[in-house]
Amino acid sequence: NANSANWGANTYWDVFDGATLPEAGYSLEPAYIWNVEEFVDNRLAAFDLVKTWNKKMGLVKDASKFSSNAVEPSEGSLANLLDGEYSTFFHSLWSVTGPEEDHYLQAEIENPVSSFIFFFMKRQDNNNNRPTEIDITGTDDEAFGFEEVANITEGLPVDASDIYYVSNPILMSGNYKFIRFTIPTTNNSGANNGHVFFTFSEFNLFPAHPTVQEVLESGYMFLTSASALKYADVAAIEALDKKIDEMNVAILSSSPMVDGIDVTTSDANDTKVIFDLSGRRVAKATKGVFVVNGKKVVK
Repeated sequence: NANSANWGANTYWDVFDGATLPEAGYSLEPAYIWNVEEFVDNRLAAFDLVKTWNKKMGLVKDASKFSSNAVEPSEGSLANLLDGEYSTFFHSLWSVTGPEEDHYLQAEIENPVSSFIFFFMKRQDNNNNRPTEIDITGTDDEAFGFEEVANITEGLPVDASDIYYVSNPILMSGNYKFIRFTIPTTNNSGANNGHVFFTFSEFNLFPAHPTVQEVLESGYMFLTSASALKYADVAAIEALDKKIDEMNVAILSSSPMVDGIDVTTSDANDTKVIFDLSGRRVAKATKGVFVVNGKKVVK
């Protein structure tokens, strides 16, 4: 039944990474078994999807561009943040006396940006040390200090079943090369020298493009959600598959890229479906960059 840890030759309890199975009565039905297998495949596909996208359009493609004021020497290296493995993690300092300031994760962006979205996953085997507040600051030159960008206290996931987070677009007053994510509080308040330590399994920064955010939110939610086992909406699955395919074509194509999205140069006014980069529909594409029928157009 659904409370069993094992099914057939596989240990789906382990495959689910601790996720709760739906109520009893489903695990013996052939359709449910198919859904279990699909769920496992989809979860793995979701991890690969984000890893692939990060290689092509991530604002931080090399984990050496991550730094922290509180790196734990005994476990959880910064390199784990971009390895595409849910089972690995970064852990800020806990084993020896830490700094007399809040722990932070800092990203160095190759080409300074004025906006971005960020995505992270929780540590797989532990639901502790999850941020309940993230203070974001930025600068183009560390020598001149950091400016306040955003403070996030709402919507951060702490339930064990919520394994990932996609931010809203983070808009900054200038083009910043260094972006710092400081963690003042966590869900269990585990602390070192008066300051909490935190964990992330994966951490990615992407261009603040509405399509990227939409696909990450809808796609990753479905691909990793145990509720998909019980409620299989074929139309929704097909629509999501199409959207992901379209996104992959744009991201993985050899076409020129602007902010990580496929670029086409053409007369954009031949179409009626035109959006600016803030996601607003406009009647006519003037000078600049627009999204026309799902593709970015430089006019």
